Amino acid sequence: MAQDHPDLKIIAGDDQKSTILDRLAPFEDADALKYISGLGFHWYRDLDFFFFSLGGDFDKLLTFRKKYPDVFMLATEACEGYLPSWLGTGSGVSLTNADKSWSRAENYAHDIIEDLNNYVVGWTDWNLALDTTGGPTWAKNNVDALIVDGSEFYKQPMFYIMGHFSKFIPAGSKRIEFPKTKTLSNFHRSVTVSVKQTDSKTFTLSLPAHSMQTVILPASDATKIL
Repeated sequence: MAQDHPDLKIIAGDDQKSTILDRLAPFEDADALKYISGLGFHWYRDLDFFFFSLGGDFDKLLTFRKKYPDVFMLATEACEGYLPSWLGTGSGVSLTNADKSWSRAENYAHDIIEDLNNYVVGWTDWNLALDTTGGPTWAKNNVDALIVDGSEFYKQPMFYIMGHFSKFIPAGSKRIEFPKTKTLSNFHRSVTVSVKQTDSKTFTLSLPAHSMQTVILPASDATKIL
C-alpha cells in the first residue's frame, strides 16, 4: 500500500478526545505506526469546559503530542444540538433563539482555539448543511449545522466563527510563541488584552463581551515557531 499509494495518509483513532490516551495500541505498535500519519478525535465529551470551565481534555492533546511528535492531530467531528434539550445549548437546530445560536458559536471558537494551542492542525464540522429539523439523519440524531436549508439558506453564527478562523489562519499557517500578553477582565463585561512588542511600542485592545477578534501583527526576527 505504501508503494502503490505514497500520498495516502491514514488517520487512526477517530473517537472522543477524552479517550485518546486510553487507546494507543496502534501507535505503540511499531509496525502499525509506520502506516499511520495522524490521530483523529471528536469533541462530544468535552462537557466539562461547557459547564464547569475545566480542561476540556485539551491537556491530553499535549500529552499525545509529546509522545508522538511526528503524528499530526486533526479534530475530525463536531456539531452542536446533540445534547438533551435540558442540558447546555440543548438539542436540534436553533434558528429563533439568538442567545443559544451565539453560545453554540462561542463553544466552537473555544474548542478551536484550545485545540490549535495544543498542536491540532485542523478542525472539522460534522455537517455541511442540514434542513430546519436538523436532518435528514438515519440515526434520528437531529442536530444543528453551519448552514440550515429551509425556504432559503440560513447561515448560523457557527458559520461565521468557522469562516473567521478559515480566513485568518489559512492552510500552512504556523503557531508562534507569543508570551508577552496581559489579559484583564472588568465589571463592564469586557476583556482587555495588552500586548507589548520588543521595540517598546505598546497598544491595548478592549474586547466587548461575547466577541471574536483577530489582530494581525507583522512578524519579526525574534518570532519563534512552535
